[in-house]
Amino acid sequence: MQAPTHLLIGIIIQKAVLKHSQFRGAFGISIIIISAFFSHFIIDCFSRFTYHPPKADWNDPFWVSYHLMIYSLTLIIIILFGREYWIGIIFSILVDIIDWGIIRGLLKKEGIIHPLIDKISNFFFGENKYMYQKWTIIFEAILIIILWRILYWI
Repeated sequence: MQAPTHLLIGIIIQKAVLKHSQFRGAFGISIIIISAFFSHFIIDCFSRFTYHPPKADWNDPFWVSYHLMIYSLTLIIIILFGREYWIGIIFSILVDIIDWGIIRGLLKKEGIIHPLIDKISNFFFGENKYMYQKWTIIFEAILIIILWRILYWI
């Protein structure tokens, strides 16, 4: 899944824990951190049903347009919610920061967490058949809309 999906899940987790549960203080923060971090694994298992090519394709106008929208939405979410829900935001994308930012970006090695997620997802759902299917952006768009509504409902 793309960053906006992870960010919205992290925000929803933090908002739900802090505003609608008995968990307060360090214990509540621990629940947020653990839940947001592991939500990434669950959400990424479903990324196989969305448009998710493994490599950037700057020559494909669709790929570029889609990712410009994703980057813009990511920035909007961080601007709107980053100050209040930064813990949920950071821990919901920590897996990507580690794999894509540190291991692949800085160390120039293959990620270690996402291959594990792929193995788990392959076990439950089979091989990814949809990652190059452009029409599957609909699934992630619907999920983002639903998450945005849940965020305001909580």
